[in-house]
Amino acid sequence: MEPVPPEVALSPSDPKELAGVCVVVPAYREAGTIASLVRALRARGAHTIVVDDGSDDGTSPIARAAGAEVLRHAANRGKGAALRTGFERGLALGFPRLATMDGDGQHDPADLGALLRAARESGAAVVVGNRLDDPRGMSLVRLVTNRIMSRLISAIAGLDVADSQCGLKLYEAAAVRALRLRTSRFDTESEILLQVGRLGFPVANAPVRCIYHQPRPSHIRAAADTWRFLGLTTRFLLRRYPRPASPEPVRSVTAPSATTLPSTRHSPS
Repeated sequence: MEPVPPEVALSPSDPKELAGVCVVVPAYREAGTIASLVRALRARGAHTIVVDDGSDDGTSPIARAAGAEVLRHAANRGKGAALRTGFERGLALGFPRLATMDGDGQHDPADLGALLRAARESGAAVVVGNRLDDPRGMSLVRLVTNRIMSRLISAIAGLDVADSQCGLKLYEAAAVRALRLRTSRFDTESEILLQVGRLGFPVANAPVRCIYHQPRPSHIRAAADTWRFLGLTTRFLLRRYPRPASPEPVRSVTAPSATTLPSTRHSPS
């Protein structure tokens, strides 16, 4: 069981903090948390794209009413597929930076400011949120698994990533445009970092907090997702994974059948 708050305890907002940032929020059955998250992101000036991955609990209309641009998959296709749909839309809108944030309310949108500062100070094209410096509330199994996976990803990709599985990340548009993603589930976040490392984009870490409250069922399927992760890393280790080429935009197999719902629109700044 993964803990999640019904209403996220969020930090005070700066209306211009995230101007020029497009935040992609993959969401599956997040009706209880998505509205407060969208409102908090919009209050900071972010253009928010919620990708509803086949929810049946009203996630889409709730996110739209809160002010998000909503893209919807007719059926559940996985977190990676939702990220790919959101990335494609964010690139099409011309934003210079794209961020990702989970829809379950476990991230504070204010922490995106820390990622932005880390990007500016370090010159990194990708900044990864790091929950593991203060993992209070995280189960021991999840903590150990995250540390092992992060060390493995770092070793294979030639990066120093403290918390590879954190859903809070910031990307320069050029880094997203360079990706050639082939996965569609929870292994996509690992695939992104492996490709980023292979392409030579600089990566930095930034401390973030994780908000834990009462438990709810996790969408992670331990056995299947572990096998996907092992298959992905093995292909990279054996150099049987095609090298991504950078000139063309990220491609998505999900976007053609995603539905755009009416929403409040923002222009990139």
